[in-house]
Amino acid sequence: MTLFATLLIADAKSVGLVTGPFVDHPAGHPLDGRTSSVWRLKVGTWGENLAEETLRLRGFNEILEVKNGSNNGIDRIAIKRGSTGEILDVRFVEVKSSRAAKPKLAYTRYGGTQMSRKWLASNISMMRNSGDPALKKLAREFSVFRKASGRTIESFGELIHVNTRTGMLTGYSADGRSIRYSESLGRLLKNLQLKARNPHVHIWATRTLSQWDSIRSTSMSTWLGKNVSQQSTKSILASSAQGFAVKRIAVLRQSRVALVTKVMLRSAGRIAFVVALAMDAKEHS
Repeated sequence: MTLFATLLIADAKSVGLVTGPFVDHPAGHPLDGRTSSVWRLKVGTWGENLAEETLRLRGFNEILEVKNGSNNGIDRIAIKRGSTGEILDVRFVEVKSSRAAKPKLAYTRYGGTQMSRKWLASNISMMRNSGDPALKKLAREFSVFRKASGRTIESFGELIHVNTRTGMLTGYSADGRSIRYSESLGRLLKNLQLKARNPHVHIWATRTLSQWDSIRSTSMSTWLGKNVSQQSTKSILASSAQGFAVKRIAVLRQSRVALVTKVMLRSAGRIAFVVALAMDAKEHS
């Protein structure tokens, strides 16, 4: 057993049910600090938010994010319950948000490849061993439901790919080989705007739709490469008087960084070109 796996299992008691806030796509926030880690974090969370709400549209009425202190775990567990609380269906969902043609499942040292039988079993085991009574109860409920159904554990897995380049949300089998469904992200956002019972979902969907053209045209490399002259003037003018000074300082700081970057690009020549290619390759990996 590796040290990583030991630490992860030791940390299993901190696994919990998490409800995260709605996060906008980074393309809608031109004044944010621009790093590749900020891009990945925000795009990932934005995609998870979207996937969660589409699961609600499909009738899953209990949706949980189950992760430990190291942010490892299952992106979403979607449960469909009957009127008396009995489980009717379960989905263990992994969400991948990218502009790549196909999603890629990562390899973990504690459970092997994401969404594999071993990985799912490891995560459910961590749920059973957690200090959260609700999580333990859910793990027991699922075990009873799975045995009664006669299905394999991986048949409950679902990989969702949110692709802003093509504008499609695609649902795959757990191993990512078989497509179960594919829908237009624009259409899904409009459905969320019209059918969401939660007012926060309605507002978030409306805001995302208003930024949709920008989201579809923005990649990580173009987002990181924007300089102050390319920033949205409207976003600065629309700022409240209270926050204007802070955002102005952020713009000025960014302009200095942009100037230094421009000088480096002019002097680096081929090296800068190689770095740019590496950034694009990393984004689509």
